[in-house]
Amino acid sequence: MNQGLPGFRSSGAIVQYRIVRLAGTDLVAQASAATDTLLSVAKVGTAATVGGVNNQHIDLADIGEVIFCEAGAAIAVGARITADALGRGVPAAPAVGVNNSVIGIALQPVAAAGSVFRLLITPQVLQG
Repeated sequence: MNQGLPGFRSSGAIVQYRIVRLAGTDLVAQASAATDTLLSVAKVGTAATVGGVNNQHIDLADIGEVIFCEAGAAIAVGARITADALGRGVPAAPAVGVNNSVIGIALQPVAAAGSVFRLLITPQVLQG
């Protein structure tokens, strides 16, 4: 069984199933842009948040792990996923010459924002 990425703490509130970015040494914050350094997705936690206070331990999905992610838009199977302003998964669509951080690949389609979908964690950079 995959144990996830150990040793990270939150630098603020992070909603479960949202994408997180590196925010410092052993710190993560909820992602807010396709250009953030995307690290993982917050695993299921208590109520609506997983890391509501600064320096609280947070469970993150590991590379190669399949996890649920909240969608911020419609998504096709196989789409490379980046973060929107709320840390939700959206299809990466960088303009020509622009880089997007990608957190993974969508394993199922999504019809609209707010739905949860299965995501394979495969961090990479996609250039338009």
